[in-house]
Amino acid sequence: MKKITLLICVFTLVSCTITRTRSTNIKFNVQTDTTLLQLLDQNNVSYAKEDIATLKDITALYKFSDEDKISIPEAYFFNKDGYRVRDNFKGTSCGQVITNIDKIKDAPTDKKELITDWIKDINFMSDPEIVNEGYDAYVIISWGVFLDKDLHAANETAFKWYESLKKDNKSLKIKAILLNLDVQDRWNLTEAQKVSLGIKNEAK
Repeated sequence: MKKITLLICVFTLVSCTITRTRSTNIKFNVQTDTTLLQLLDQNNVSYAKEDIATLKDITALYKFSDEDKISIPEAYFFNKDGYRVRDNFKGTSCGQVITNIDKIKDAPTDKKELITDWIKDINFMSDPEIVNEGYDAYVIISWGVFLDKDLHAANETAFKWYESLKKDNKSLKIKAILLNLDVQDRWNLTEAQKVSLGIKNEAK
């Protein structure tokens, strides 16, 4: 079975401009829509349900791992045409807000990667119309319940990025997506798959 390693960007307290990346083995618990929304509520995240997404199945999880997309917090940016942009717009306040998103229209793009490619691998709690809705930008922000409690700040950063996009960018129509990377109850994993992922208990 494949081994999944999580990359976590930990922001240091000494300097807002320095980050370090830590690799850790993941210990998953199975989550449901209910448990994810409860966690967001417990963290006082002001969210729209149609912005909350999860990976579609275990195949998507392995694919994300192979492509080094199991990283928390991480933000992936796409322009109005749906192409992923190369520039990183994470900015000020120790990484707690996303800045300069208004420059996304002029940022260089990766013509090989589209927002629609990502949507094929994720499920939304509600079924929003993503494409052809006139968005100026799309931003996918990763988070996960499986993080160690000592690394809770990683999720806090993801939530603040999301809220900054919703509140601080009135000039652009942005589709911000909070993508949860946990194993989902709806995947109906086999016992062998659960063992391979180190799953010991189910979400209630």
